[in-house]
This record gives sequence, structure tokens and C-alpha cells, in this order.
Amino acid sequence: MVARTLQAFIFSLILLLGSFGLYGGFWYMVSLREVQSRQHAEEKMRVSAQATESIRLTSLAAETKNSRELLRTYIVSDDDVASFLGLIERSGRALGLLVTTKSVTIDKPDGIGPFETLIVALEVEGSYAQTTQILKLIEVMPYQVSVRSVALDRKQGGGTSGSSDSAVWHGMFTIGVTKATAL
Repeated sequence: MVARTLQAFIFSLILLLGSFGLYGGFWYMVSLREVQSRQHAEEKMRVSAQATESIRLTSLAAETKNSRELLRTYIVSDDDVASFLGLIERSGRALGLLVTTKSVTIDKPDGIGPFETLIVALEVEGSYAQTTQILKLIEVMPYQVSVRSVALDRKQGGGTSGSSDSAVWHGMFTIGVTKATAL
């Protein structure tokens, strides 16, 4: 009888341990499923946030299209540098001036953004009225232009001694124009 009781006890113990194992396995599976559900929900939220951000950026790009196109007309791009310099020289010739580009350098300011300043040194020769007129034209060009320095003097032996209109004037101008590195 003791043997039978011992067998029943061992069988009950095995059943109890097996029940604990099944119970533990069940809770492990439930907790694993919860973790997977949470991860899936987080992934869904992340994808949803990315989709919302993408829609916002696409909308912003569409809303600012006209402003960006207008901005491009005020800023010289890498491809427009030669035509910009040609515009200045053609404007001078139209006024009867001799305009020569002496140097072109780039000033890359510290900061963030795709902009730098194109520094242009110009030499002009003509009457006083023509010389000041080209300077006025440069200031009102359809670009973001700043006149950095101006030096004017009457050329020796040019024109009559009393008339500044017939005298030949020599000028050195340094201008800065905003240039985009990438737009």
C-alpha cells in the first residue's frame, strides 16, 4: 500500500510539475504575444508618423513652389555666373562705357545654407554720368547685389579741363552678389 501511495504521490507530483510547466509556458506565450503586439503597434505608429511627415513636407513643397521660383530669380546660380557678368558688361556698353571684369572670387561665409557671395571687381571707363549710371544700374539689378567699394577718379589727359561730362573717368567697383551653391 505504501508503494501504491508513493506511486500516486509521484504521479501527482509529476502532474503538478507538468501543470506548472504548462501554466508557465502559457504565460510565456501570452507575454511574448504582448511584446510582439506592442512592437507591432509601435512600428505602426512610426510608419504613420513618417507618412504624416511625408504628406506635410509634400504639401509644404507645393505651397512654397512659387516663392522658391521667385527666390531663384534673385540669386545667381552656378550656371548663371557668366551670364550675370555678361549682363553687367552689356549694360555698360549700352551706356557707352568700357566695362571690364577684373576678378571674381567666392566668399563662403560660416553658417548653414546653400549660399555664398560672389565678389566681383569691375573696372569702368567713360564719362562721369555714364560711370555713375552703371553703378545705379548695378544697385537695382534683379539680384541680391551689394556695392562693397567704389573708387572714381578723372583720367589724366581725358576731356577738357573744366567739363566733367566730356572728361574720361576711371572707376573701380567691387560688388557682392548672393550665389546659390545648390537650389
